[in-house]
Amino acid sequence: MTTATTSAGVLELIDPQTLDVATNVRTAAEASLDKEFLDSVSANGVLVPIVATRDESGVHVRYGQRRTLAAQHVALASVPVYIVEADDADDAQRIVEQLVENDRARRVRRRIIRTHTRHD
Repeated sequence: MTTATTSAGVLELIDPQTLDVATNVRTAAEASLDKEFLDSVSANGVLVPIVATRDESGVHVRYGQRRTLAAQHVALASVPVYIVEADDADDAQRIVEQLVENDRARRVRRRIIRTHTRHD
């Protein structure tokens, strides 16, 4: 495991099979892993770090559910994980941040689809 520390958290390379995909606001349909996404993760790895918390029971994914599931599916040896602190009031903030991240990712995917549609 490789570790880099910052003032806000720690970046580690972790085996994705050991990550717990904690409660997420994303629906099962939104979390689906299409072939194109799996092929990309298989070929390029996880490029954007997964954000997670750690407690005595393990490392729990906070953002990056699809990246984690894809990395587990294609059996990557390690993924970048940014470990942050969690507190008792953390659930509400986690939900808000997951909604923002999911909305941003949805807009990027739509933009990519529109670009590919225009060029096909």
